[in-house]
Amino acid sequence: MAVAYAISRKVGNAVVRNRIRRRLRALFDELDPQPQPGKYLIRCGNETGKLSYEELQHHLLESLDRAGALRGDVRRSALLKGLALFQRLSAGRVSACRFYPSCSNYALEAIQIHGAGRGSALALRRLSRCRP
Repeated sequence: MAVAYAISRKVGNAVVRNRIRRRLRALFDELDPQPQPGKYLIRCGNETGKLSYEELQHHLLESLDRAGALRGDVRRSALLKGLALFQRLSAGRVSACRFYPSCSNYALEAIQIHGAGRGSALALRRLSRCRP
């Protein structure tokens, strides 16, 4: 997950801007639940330097919620649970997969990193080349 901070010089001098950047970084790290993987740009206006830590946290959560970043992806979690079940059921068997890591491990990683849509497409592409 990549996070960039755009803080105008109108907010204050470099010390003030770096303090805001450190606060936002700390707030982003302690978010629960974590935002969905992706790239985020946090823009700060002129009044950001005057906000307390709690006010800054409130504004950050409100912005991420408005953007839909805090909502859980139901498809993604269902796919991950299905793959975990498949792996538990086939734990004692010899793998027919010709790739390393196995196709199910690759699918888990692809869905975790890229989400349900693109991760599934990557997993299907890998399965079509594997032909187990």
